[in-house]
Amino acid sequence: MQAPPGRAIGKASVRGTKGEGTRPGNPAADAGLPSRTKRFYVHGASAVFAAARAWRAGVAVFAIASAFGCALLSTATMATAAELRVDVTGLRSGDGEVHLAVFATPATFPDSDAILAEAIVRAKAVGVHWVFSGLKPGTYALAIYHDENENREFDRGFLGIPLEGFGFSNDAPVFFGPPDFADAAVAVPGTGARITIRMIY
Repeated sequence: MQAPPGRAIGKASVRGTKGEGTRPGNPAADAGLPSRTKRFYVHGASAVFAAARAWRAGVAVFAIASAFGCALLSTATMATAAELRVDVTGLRSGDGEVHLAVFATPATFPDSDAILAEAIVRAKAVGVHWVFSGLKPGTYALAIYHDENENREFDRGFLGIPLEGFGFSNDAPVFFGPPDFADAAVAVPGTGARITIRMIY
C-alpha cells in the first residue's frame, strides 16, 4: 500500500522535495534525493525525534517532581497542625450555649478582639466537648462562658459580678479580674493536647 503525500505508514514522516511521502532511512524513497538532503533526513530528523522524546521525558520527570513536591508540602503542613481537645464540666444546666475562645498573645488575653479561634457549642448538663484543629504547636490560653440566655453576651451584674458561668484553662483562679496568660497557659505540642475546664458560677 502506498502512503499519501506527507504521510507514512507506521512511523512519523518527512515531506519529500517533490511532495512524495518519505521516511528517514528508506533507500527507495531516498534514491532521487541529493546525499546532503538524505543525511538531513536520516540524521537531522533522527535528532529531532530524539529531542522530542527527551522533551517528553523531561516533562514527565517535571510532573512527577512537582507532584512529589506538593505531597511533601502537604505532609509538612499536616505535620505542623495540632489539635487541642477541650472538655468542659460543671455546667449547672443544659440551657443555652457554651462559648470557647483560644488566645495566643499574653498581652491581649482575654480581649475579645484577640481571639485566635472560637467555638459555640450547645450546652449539655453532663458537659460539652470540642476540638480545635489546625493549631500551630505552641502555648495557648482559653476562656469559656455559659451563655444560658443565648444573648451572645457575657452577662454581669452589680460591680461587674458575673451572672453566668465562666472558666479558664488550667482552672486558673480569678481575683478581681481575669487571670494572667501564664496562669492559664497550655502547651500544645505537635501531637496535640487534651484539657478539662470546670465552669464556675
